[in-house]
Amino acid sequence: EATAGKPAASVTKAPEAKTLTYSGSAQELITVGEAEGGEMQYVLGTASKATEPYTTSIPTATDAGTYYVWYKAVGDASHEDSKPTCVTVTIKTAPSSGEVSGRGESKTTEELKEDNKDKTVATDSAAKEMGYSTMDTVIDALTNETTKKKLVEVSVEKGSATLAVESSGEVNVSLDSGSQTKADVLAAVLTPQEMVDGVTNNAKVDVTLEVADKDASSVGSDVAEGVQEKLAEGEQAYYFDADMFLSRNGGPREKITEWKTPIYLSMRIPQAIRQAGRLFRLIHTHKLLATGELQVRTYENEETDDPYSIFRFASNRLSTMAFAYSNVSSPTPTYAPSYSSGTTTSYSSSSSSSSGGGGGSGTESLTGGKNASKAYYEKIGKNTVEYLSPKLGKKAKTAVVPSKIKIGKKTYKVTAVSAYAFIGNDKLRTVRIGKNVKRLSPYAFAGCKKLTTIKVRSKKLTAKKIKNSLKDSSVDTVIILKKAEPKFRTYKKIFTQKITGAAGKLTVKRNKKSK
Repeated sequence: EATAGKPAASVTKAPEAKTLTYSGSAQELITVGEAEGGEMQYVLGTASKATEPYTTSIPTATDAGTYYVWYKAVGDASHEDSKPTCVTVTIKTAPSSGEVSGRGESKTTEELKEDNKDKTVATDSAAKEMGYSTMDTVIDALTNETTKKKLVEVSVEKGSATLAVESSGEVNVSLDSGSQTKADVLAAVLTPQEMVDGVTNNAKVDVTLEVADKDASSVGSDVAEGVQEKLAEGEQAYYFDADMFLSRNGGPREKITEWKTPIYLSMRIPQAIRQAGRLFRLIHTHKLLATGELQVRTYENEETDDPYSIFRFASNRLSTMAFAYSNVSSPTPTYAPSYSSGTTTSYSSSSSSSSGGGGGSGTESLTGGKNASKAYYEKIGKNTVEYLSPKLGKKAKTAVVPSKIKIGKKTYKVTAVSAYAFIGNDKLRTVRIGKNVKRLSPYAFAGCKKLTTIKVRSKKLTAKKIKNSLKDSSVDTVIILKKAEPKFRTYKKIFTQKITGAAGKLTVKRNKKSK
């Protein structure tokens, strides 16, 4: 405020809060103000006061949330500063990831039919070539995995759907390797409406994966910190970005960061960090579209012919990643459970092989026999976690998804099993599902060549929550344990080939002796 004999500078145009929605990038929070007798300066703070020095820069923020921007006119030699004023700004949470990025099955079959009821199938389209003459029959065909893949394959052959990879650094990525084809990737990434348009009237869709090396200084402090927390002692990180872009009919490109069904990425490890006997882990960071939270996951390499130069994993999210490696051969790093505000991190919980007895911080005693093992978890609720993947020995034949885990002094219920949770565990024969699990994600058991049996203790599963959970798996037997026995009749109806996506008919049976 002004003192005697020296007037205060004045704000002639007050800054205003911008209307913002989370975008994944830093955004200016307010408009530019104007002053007389001085210059406008700004700073972030709390609701009651500024907490940092004022500067002429407009404050920015990335994550969804509420921010308090303070401003004032800083007086020149003839004026005092004006009284500070606060503007409250909110960056709104983005809609669900499927709506934001356009990925995923956001519309029902009936809605798609209604939206496309006035359209016709072009005579030179992929759909017509396969014998589909009406929009309804095309949409019905797209709900079946086999006919959907074939329709996309024909579109690829006709050139109306393309997939390309562009690498500008030392990390080279392949999307159509092994049993995965370009059609598989496009069927996972494209929305149902994009597929309808592409296979019925040849609407051109071009999908490109761009991969570029990054310096630690250019990835953002939050990402760098998230990666550093995952590095074991003596490990180093090689950063790179993997971004997916989509263009329709040659128009502007849309960045795709999330979609529904995971796809495989086979990445050639840069020559500069390869070394005989050196194995790698992948640290994957991603800011969720729905919340703006930073998610950090760690992946072990899937078994490949050359694990020292090829890294393969499955994901439905892309952003900044890092190869983690040490200067010794075949490192076996350990991980401490951690969780910090504003981030979603993977918990590592070591499971004891004894029955009964307490464990230390980050441990839980299980009755899983000698194969009960360490696993990785992700916090998905205040008191709940998702089972991400086991940490099994090479010869382990059994894995246990526990009912709950203890991290520090807090206990979390394990309520979900993630997509591709057991991929790469080729010796695995049996998985036991804990009593609190409510969801088995699509492709949860995919990629395990010898996994034939899952044992269920949970009474909380529904048809919707197990849909396609056995897709691309060898599971043919579901055993309902004593704890879940009251749901046996229901489970016999929902654990079917049609609902679970199993390769063949499932055998569902009781085991009243085992809890």
